[in-house]
Amino acid sequence: MPSTPEELRSLDVEIARVVFKIKRLYGFDGQPWDGVDNFPQYIPSGKPWHGHQIDARTLPWFSRDIAAAWTVVERLREIGMGIVIGNEPDGWEVEITTTETLYQQGYRGCYSRHAPIAEAICRAALAVFARAAEPGQGK
Repeated sequence: MPSTPEELRSLDVEIARVVFKIKRLYGFDGQPWDGVDNFPQYIPSGKPWHGHQIDARTLPWFSRDIAAAWTVVERLREIGMGIVIGNEPDGWEVEITTTETLYQQGYRGCYSRHAPIAEAICRAALAVFARAAEPGQGK
């Protein structure tokens, strides 16, 4: 069953917070994002809105836009993870592997199969970070 637009936008927000460590999201008015509109803003430097709103960017559609999803792939590579992406008749497969050092820090590889590809990349990335956050995983 395809994900709803609301589910995909929630996925985008989680990618921003977990993978890219974006802590603050704002509405167009500079107030904390209420989760209602589809265009949350963030300041790339992480600084507060006041005095830095000129630097605001709209949160990318990581789960729907392959260019934005590819920034997730690049971030995982920066951390030291390996990514294998394959196309199957029922969806895209994304496998993420970790190095020994990352394994010792609590990260575990994972596998995801979804369509479209951007959503598959996002779901796999979140699975890796979720496993690292589990109790007893060393992170």
